[in-house]
Amino acid sequence: MRRLVSPRFLLINPTDGPESEYGKLAAAATQLPQLGLAAIAAALQENGFSADICDAHVHGLDENSLLELIRQGNYGVVGFSVYVTTERRALAYAAAIKRTFPHVIVCAGGPQVTLVPARFHDSVIDYIFVGEADDSIVEFATALTHSSRPTGIVGVVDGSQPFPDEGVSPRLVNNIDNLPPIRLDRYYPLESFYPPVHVRGQKVVNVIGVRGCPYKCTFCAAAEINGRRVRAMAPGRFVDMLEYYISIEINSFIFYVDTFTLIKRRAQEICEEIIRRRLNIEWKCFTRVDTITAELLTIMRQSGCYCVMFGCETLNDKTLLAMKKGFSSQQCIDGIGMARRAGLVTLASIMVGLPEETESDIRNTVRLALASETSLAFFPVFEPYEGTPIYDLCRRTGKWVVDPRYSNALLKDQESVWVPDTMTRPRVEDMAKEAFRSFYFRPKTLFALGEVFARLPAARKARFIKAGLSYFLPHPRLRTRVGSRFH
Repeated sequence: MRRLVSPRFLLINPTDGPESEYGKLAAAATQLPQLGLAAIAAALQENGFSADICDAHVHGLDENSLLELIRQGNYGVVGFSVYVTTERRALAYAAAIKRTFPHVIVCAGGPQVTLVPARFHDSVIDYIFVGEADDSIVEFATALTHSSRPTGIVGVVDGSQPFPDEGVSPRLVNNIDNLPPIRLDRYYPLESFYPPVHVRGQKVVNVIGVRGCPYKCTFCAAAEINGRRVRAMAPGRFVDMLEYYISIEINSFIFYVDTFTLIKRRAQEICEEIIRRRLNIEWKCFTRVDTITAELLTIMRQSGCYCVMFGCETLNDKTLLAMKKGFSSQQCIDGIGMARRAGLVTLASIMVGLPEETESDIRNTVRLALASETSLAFFPVFEPYEGTPIYDLCRRTGKWVVDPRYSNALLKDQESVWVPDTMTRPRVEDMAKEAFRSFYFRPKTLFALGEVFARLPAARKARFIKAGLSYFLPHPRLRTRVGSRFH
């Protein structure tokens, strides 16, 4: 491997688009810039290194065009951000790069690498980055200017060396206020991205200001990837970021953090600062029903928030307890009602086919969702993530089967699907469809949809209609690929 004096970095999101994850509801889904890669690129550039980002779907990237891009750009390091949905694609790209350009250093990081690092160590990847790579990538780039084979960097594993017997702990950034600001327009063609269909505003970007999650939800890998210690950006700096985007004519935002109201005082200060600066913006966020108050929701609405998404997951108390969600079904219903009374659109996410749930449990969850005040709801088919606590429970309470009649609801490249012992796979998928139909084909929801629809730009309205037709009225021209959460 040759020595690099001034390495040029190409950072790649190897996604092939929302169809692979959302299937018949792909038109309703989102294609947003990946924030993690932008943070890495910003860290490299602040320290004097060249870094570009390529989104495989948006840039129409295939194997041949990737190789040509590397050749023309004379990149010395290519890094992949890998999710469970893009692992196979990333490894295929990496193999092609090593065949064609043996001297190019290929790296991989991201959620999937952090969860199962040993699997990437025994592959075509030269270096794997475990955890948050903002600091380690700079140390790695600096080391490359002195050595062709950097070693001893915390959070980085050399693929040519034995994998540590004790494993690798994710490296985390201590203070995210010390990181350079993320300017998505510097790395992505923002006009080529789009938000979910229910999101308002002509121009929308996703922003993040918190890392880490203290909760122990068994189905989620957030804490394993970003740690349990919460590190939050100062409210003033967060609003500075919003003002930057306003300066380039963006006034609609998705606050992309799992629980925006986790630190209530901080959330309130952000809202107060938006109001103090008289920023005319609209925004939506994600949060939990047990971290809100009527007063907080009111000031959120006053500062431009119009929609809150709640991860309810189920309205079965036994399952909520087993999943360690930390709240009850009644808290879900009460929290949704509180948000509606504050004038906010609410979106509840409820999974179908969870371990040990019966048909009766699912019907009861749907009944409670119908009785709640939520404006919108999603009912995705549950699939377990490798590396999460619930994955082991799924081994004991179900099985993975390979059958051409079924498609994996999360990973289109994975031939097997998980089937709970309590139901067949076709029944799980049918119950998800039934939940969607029963929720959306009723006057109450149609009225709520009308209110949402009226505030959308024309192009998003067209996607909204297409998504509904695709899901509820299958047509050959609207077919999607095998492998989606919404069949």
